[in-house]
Amino acid sequence: MKNFLTTIAQLSVELEKAEDSFTQMEIVNEMEIEYKKHIASLTTNVEPAQPLIELSKYEKKLILVCKGHLKKEYPWRGEWHETMKPLFLEIYGWDPDSDKNYEDYLRGLFNKLLDVHMKIKTDYSSENAQLKELFSATFNKGISNDAERPIHRAIHALCALIQGVIVVENGQPRFSLDLTI
Repeated sequence: MKNFLTTIAQLSVELEKAEDSFTQMEIVNEMEIEYKKHIASLTTNVEPAQPLIELSKYEKKLILVCKGHLKKEYPWRGEWHETMKPLFLEIYGWDPDSDKNYEDYLRGLFNKLLDVHMKIKTDYSSENAQLKELFSATFNKGISNDAERPIHRAIHALCALIQGVIVVENGQPRFSLDLTI
């Protein structure tokens, strides 16, 4: 960087001293070449992008529902565990309401959301703050998460954590949410 700035400064001084337009044009061309070399050196020293996190079509859909991008297909029903029922039916092929297996549905939804969260989480603290938040929500009612049952609060907390996950970090995508891939 220092060599680049020094070279540009020297060329700027020469440009000011140049008496004819031909010499000025040569100096400007030389400055442009130096600039292109500098940019090329910056791009070759960049760390390679991290590989994309692999997600299935349904994991992408879960994320998109949590982030509110599929409201038309999966409208909000007042609680996350209710909103996710049609997607759960689509993924697993059974309706928890019709076969009276609601508890299995809640466990399955919780486990799938936890799997997705663990894949895409952005908690870089050594304290696992996001997991603490999940456990806290499970055992303690909050202002924005006051569901009666702990499993409902846990599902709510997981959806909130997934909703806040960063998709693009430092200009690089961490994973794709394109459902056609």
